[in-house]
Amino acid sequence: MDYFKTLVFLNSLIDYSHIPNLDFSAEKFDLLRMRDLLELMGNPQSSFPIVHMAGTKGKGSTAAMMASVLQAAGYRVGLFTSPFLFDFCEQIQVDRVWISKDELSDQVDVLKPLIEKVKAITTFEATTAIAFQYFKDRQVDIAIVEAGLGGRTDATNVVDPLMSVITSISYDHMGVLGSTIESISSHKAGIIKPGKPVVVAKQVYPEALKTLRDTADNMGSELIEAEKHVILKPLSHSLDGQDIQVTFKNRNSNDWDGQYRLNLLGAHQMDNASTALTALSKLSDSEFEINRNHIEAGLKNVNWPCRFEVVSRDPLVVLDSAHNVDSAEKLLTAMADYLDGNKIILIFGSSVDKDITGMFKVLLPKVQLVIFSKSEHPRAADPAMLVKLVRDNPVPCEVAENITEAIKSARTQADGQTAIVVAGSIFIAAAAREVILNS
Repeated sequence: MDYFKTLVFLNSLIDYSHIPNLDFSAEKFDLLRMRDLLELMGNPQSSFPIVHMAGTKGKGSTAAMMASVLQAAGYRVGLFTSPFLFDFCEQIQVDRVWISKDELSDQVDVLKPLIEKVKAITTFEATTAIAFQYFKDRQVDIAIVEAGLGGRTDATNVVDPLMSVITSISYDHMGVLGSTIESISSHKAGIIKPGKPVVVAKQVYPEALKTLRDTADNMGSELIEAEKHVILKPLSHSLDGQDIQVTFKNRNSNDWDGQYRLNLLGAHQMDNASTALTALSKLSDSEFEINRNHIEAGLKNVNWPCRFEVVSRDPLVVLDSAHNVDSAEKLLTAMADYLDGNKIILIFGSSVDKDITGMFKVLLPKVQLVIFSKSEHPRAADPAMLVKLVRDNPVPCEVAENITEAIKSARTQADGQTAIVVAGSIFIAAAAREVILNS
């Protein structure tokens, strides 16, 4: 099967990520399908150690930092994340190299007759199974596996991990996960396994931490709060990176303490780095040999696109994947830290089922112009609808037919004191990145 036919086949499966306002039902999120498929495959997910990760925000950045450090330590590292920004293959990586199109097609050729034996396999379930098989074939030393949606009923939650990691929890996907922080946290907590440690990031909502702690206690699992294990102090920052002071509180030695350069921008990345370093410290207590040089190289070289990423300096263009109120607030803080003194032109596009009004309340008072556009994703909101929602925020706005036109208009109106920020959806940021870098 060639790559085009491979994608046609995968996209012919059920894909709940394309459905606006998706709600929960047992048949949509049934782990029995995934277990049956993996059983037919010989359970490849049992062939390598796994760190399983869930959370509302910060999963990708935290996973990327962990993978970068482990790779610097000489390990072959599998990384499974979603959704993809640019190409389907990017979801499955070994040592930060995407699975090739030919390798993906080969995996699907083998998997297709097995999928036909299990009723109603989804695109994400098939992709997860491919990732597990590919990691087994490539003989990874460890894999970092990110949950797609929630945790308890996510297709990835068939693994028996070395540890679980849960990043910051906030409001998102309420139709599936529930309308309260307790309900959302309960879904995320579903990845905690009996007797296995769970590293928890700093939480915005106290009830989230309580839910995670109660679950860990019931499971007999050690809960490690990253903010109590690793103390990070900002030293300096610029558009080229940020310098941080790291102090570990609960290690047997202070060999990891010191100053580091972090390639990812934004104060929120400090919390993600704290979570990643706490998890790495726990791994170092087992069979993984990690030293200070590995951490230094990993943090300095980590990259994770569209997370307050500077892709142009003239004019200054920053891409961010903020797509809920909590991440919009983090973006606002980063704008104040890095773009202070600049006029802001915001290019905004969103999925139709997000809290668009909430994001507007956070971001629009701080911008001089907003240009509405949309990505090609099926859930993308019509820019004309966004204009109607902006009426309570007195900021000049315009509509662009597509992201190319939006960037062209923003560049035309920008001067030397202007920063162009693209946000509202990970898909709009990814589309903007391709346009800018290809031009």
